[in-house]
Amino acid sequence: MTFLRRIKQVPVRNVIAGSIAFLMFMIEATIAAYEFRQSSESFMALISCIVFSVLATTSLMYTWGMVARNECLLLPLLTRQVILTPLFGVFIIFWWIGAMLSYFDLVHYGSPISSLSTSEFFVITGLILTVSFVIFTQISIVLYKGYKRLDSEVLDLLSNGHVLRSHTFPPTDV
Repeated sequence: MTFLRRIKQVPVRNVIAGSIAFLMFMIEATIAAYEFRQSSESFMALISCIVFSVLATTSLMYTWGMVARNECLLLPLLTRQVILTPLFGVFIIFWWIGAMLSYFDLVHYGSPISSLSTSEFFVITGLILTVSFVIFTQISIVLYKGYKRLDSEVLDLLSNGHVLRSHTFPPTDV
């Protein structure tokens, strides 16, 4: 019966944030599995497998934190987003600088698509990167709002006299 009450009390924002984190977990775990299969051929694939496994673990922790209503499990993914979002933004800024330099033929990079010139390739890739950056930041905002909602729920419970269960041992006398 308490499970049904918990389902009724879960706001839509938390469900969306948990679903996004689970989708991120599925994508990152799939990439990690692919890189694991390729790791016998390349050392870089092994490193990539380890990195994507860690990323998948943080996404899974966020999803589990939403299900268990434990805000401490949400923090690793939020920390990852706080670190990666500015790095991704700086990369895009440098990409657009490279696109501007390619218009003046100061960057000589062969386009992987033979029908595109270097500057066209830089601009199209820059647009795709910019759109993906906007999506990435919107996902970060949704994940942060899910954390804030869960944190405020825990604070409301504590202010109403609810005592959280502790899984630690009491201190001992020496």
